[in-house]
Amino acid sequence: MCRVMSVLCVAIAGIVVAQAKRTSFPGPEQVHLMYGMEANTVTVSWATTGKSANHTVTYGAAGSGNLSAVAVGDTRELAIPGSGSRSTHVATLTGIEEGASYDYQVHQDSTDSNVFSFTYRKQHGSEIGRAHV
Repeated sequence: MCRVMSVLCVAIAGIVVAQAKRTSFPGPEQVHLMYGMEANTVTVSWATTGKSANHTVTYGAAGSGNLSAVAVGDTRELAIPGSGSRSTHVATLTGIEEGASYDYQVHQDSTDSNVFSFTYRKQHGSEIGRAHV
């Protein structure tokens, strides 16, 4: 029984260590889109576990492979008891055209997110746009 428990404890310790390593990933995570505060804008938000000097979003026409437009993000530091510190970031994409599709990618220092896509639509009867993922 002791031997079985010892193996089980080692296996559980391995899972905990793997989880701890996973949660300390410093790159962008929890990437979300929101309506912009002004017409023809979309806001991107994301979180990181590390501090960063560079936090941007590049974007461009979907499928073009050209993500040359850049939106610089701002940062808010959070202290989470028992979890260390985290940062949240927000960047606003401008010049977004109604009915157009865009690709975008979040950059955090030397780590990049996947490339995501959305199509911009205006709400019926409103000047504020809506992003569909």
